[in-house]
Amino acid sequence: MKTMTESRDNCQHYIEVESLRNVETRKSSISELNYYWEDITREEANEKLLDAVDGSFLVRDSSTEGEYTLVLRKNGTNKCIKILHQDGKYGFVEPCTFNSISEIVDYFSKNSLEQYNPALDIKLLYPICNNTDELAVSCEDMERSMHYLVEINTSLLDLVQSFERAKTKLDYVHGEMKRSHLTIEALDMMQRMFQEQQKLIEYNQNKIKADDLECISNNNVRLTSRLNEIEQSLQEQYIVIQDYTNQYHQLTADICNKKLEIKRSNQLRNNIRRRVINLGISDNYVDGLLEEEKDEDIPHYDTRLWLLQKDRTQANILLQNKPHGSFLVRPKDSNIPYILSVKCGDNVEHCIIYFNKNKKTYGFTKEFCFFKTLTDLVIKYRRISLVTHNENVDVNLIYPALSVH
Repeated sequence: MKTMTESRDNCQHYIEVESLRNVETRKSSISELNYYWEDITREEANEKLLDAVDGSFLVRDSSTEGEYTLVLRKNGTNKCIKILHQDGKYGFVEPCTFNSISEIVDYFSKNSLEQYNPALDIKLLYPICNNTDELAVSCEDMERSMHYLVEINTSLLDLVQSFERAKTKLDYVHGEMKRSHLTIEALDMMQRMFQEQQKLIEYNQNKIKADDLECISNNNVRLTSRLNEIEQSLQEQYIVIQDYTNQYHQLTADICNKKLEIKRSNQLRNNIRRRVINLGISDNYVDGLLEEEKDEDIPHYDTRLWLLQKDRTQANILLQNKPHGSFLVRPKDSNIPYILSVKCGDNVEHCIIYFNKNKKTYGFTKEFCFFKTLTDLVIKYRRISLVTHNENVDVNLIYPALSVH
């Protein structure tokens, strides 16, 4: 018969073996994740994320056996977040609710980490992949990178416009401050002049003839009334100039903050731009997509010239004698709502316009639906060639069909 000590030893051995098996099972599962870097050091992880854009991340082994650390890039620095594992669940805080690390990453690729930590208003966007299959990684990352680039670019352009509006208002406020100062100077001068007249009347009080006394007394009353009006106007102008001064200081601080935001956003946009170009997207396409549209006097804004109720045959007939770059957009059906018909060389080509029902955006590929309206789409492809999506269709959308004869 086994002794009690032997039973305890066997039980402890079983627990240790079972625990080891659980660790090995988790290791086997996480090793399939392309952003898992096993037992690299903190310094090596920092090196992997060097010059990475915000939202880049990887997972490595924690210094505690069987646990893991998420390393995340935010504001140009790396944040190390411990991944807890309790009762077969994972998470950043107790109680753990995720079934796996991949489930955590999937959730926080769509939702901000600020719900876990208010200082981490960011998503897990770009995995730093420990994977030799670069093509597969690129295809997985390309759509997300492009959408993030467009989002950052839109925010940057909005920020620049806000900056310009603030500068315009600052110039206006500065001009009003100058006018208020000139008004105060003029009122001060009038006040001194009337006060001197009053002093002169008072000084010569004993020399005034009886016949002139009533007239001078009336003038003195008018002077007093005018001085009261000037004093009231001065007080109003002091309030006005104080208000403008406060606005001026507020706008100056706002402009300084916006300058810093623009600088950071521009750096972020440039980093993401390099990333998507490294993923194989044409730099001409990327730069055309990012360019701000300033031309307002173009026929593309008039949908009556290119959004037409035509079928394929009618579109061919309408466009066959039009110049290269002439185009129209025609409705199709519920599955493919619109088709682009465009004159390319001697031929009329037809391209599907995809609609992302979740984002409510349009594009020429399912992955690259960036445009909120069809007008935005045709205006942007006035600068961008369709060869980006189809090597046989090297054409820009230059002429709305009904704008040329």
